[in-house]
Amino acid sequence: MGIGRGIATALANAGCKLTLASRSITALEEFAVELNRKKLGSAKAQMLDLNKVDRMEDAVSEIGPVDILVNCGGLYDSGTMSSAARDGLENLMRCNVLGPYELTRCLLPGIIANRGQIVFINSSVVNNIGPLTGQFAATAQALRAITDSLRAEVNPLGVRVLSVFPGRTATPRQQQIFAKEGREYSPERLLQPKDIAEVVVSNLRLPATAEVTELWIRPARNF
Repeated sequence: MGIGRGIATALANAGCKLTLASRSITALEEFAVELNRKKLGSAKAQMLDLNKVDRMEDAVSEIGPVDILVNCGGLYDSGTMSSAARDGLENLMRCNVLGPYELTRCLLPGIIANRGQIVFINSSVVNNIGPLTGQFAATAQALRAITDSLRAEVNPLGVRVLSVFPGRTATPRQQQIFAKEGREYSPERLLQPKDIAEVVVSNLRLPATAEVTELWIRPARNF
């Protein structure tokens, strides 16, 4: 299970009406059927590719206005500057920064009208940049800057914006990262998607008099 699926499940458990958006539409439709079968809120699947920024307005028009937006998509890659191709960085920037930026921009009028909330799932790499992570970390820092600026803009309008910076989490992507690093993958020692989902939903439930701006969460045990 990925972080997005974990958060969607927690929101469904809370009775929310969900639009699940991804470019992997078949798996998404199966997940929506699963949630609806369990009568956990309600869910529908929507095709949306963060790489296709120029088509975002069309995709958003099919979604309609929302109260809560959770930006949880993105790509990961690593490598040295000498070996990493420039188009790799361009692809990461398009998917991890431009895509969430444009999706949020298109949905923002409705969120402001509903005095809603926005969540950006980022990465703790922004404060822990090491070798091989320069390209990905650059996108994480760019997303953080955009999020902080957006928060300053919409806070006076009653919209809350939360940045979440998880450490290593037991997801299919993390399993691939461990394999690339040549390390043994022990998911029980990592954060679980449901851990992140629980703290996100808890913050979304806060009364209107409070706002958590940043949330840092890491595995309780070293790995």
